[in-house]
Amino acid sequence: MLGVGGMSDDKIIHFNPWRDFNDAAPLPDPFAVEPDPAQIARFVDVVFGYSEGLIPVRGFVDKGQGKDGRPHNIWIDANGAAPDKLATFAAWGAREGAAVYVIPGTVAETGQARAADVLQMQSVVVDLDAGNIPAKLDHLVHHL
Repeated sequence: MLGVGGMSDDKIIHFNPWRDFNDAAPLPDPFAVEPDPAQIARFVDVVFGYSEGLIPVRGFVDKGQGKDGRPHNIWIDANGAAPDKLATFAAWGAREGAAVYVIPGTVAETGQARAADVLQMQSVVVDLDAGNIPAKLDHLVHHL
């Protein structure tokens, strides 16, 4: 049986549905995304496993979020510590609501990140989000 919610001195029962019936387990927040260090390590291995130099990484809040902020750029040595450093930066991005972009090639010096600065790249990067995507995909599959 339900117990008395709370009775005042004048015999009026006060009912608070949030306190009295809100005992369900909280649902996980679908937007509370945490970076996965294992997936980040796999990404770093696939994209930079045989590369030397610095990995340029950018973190910034996308337009439209109503937040102002300057980009945060870091350069990570392409070595065994890179996955942990990138995971730390991704965790910062998740906390701050910032997107984290990794340039898929290495550069020689801090401050470099333009296409002309890339010294090594061990992956083929393709952007398939416009036009005749099935035809473009078929072309890639045929030639790769």
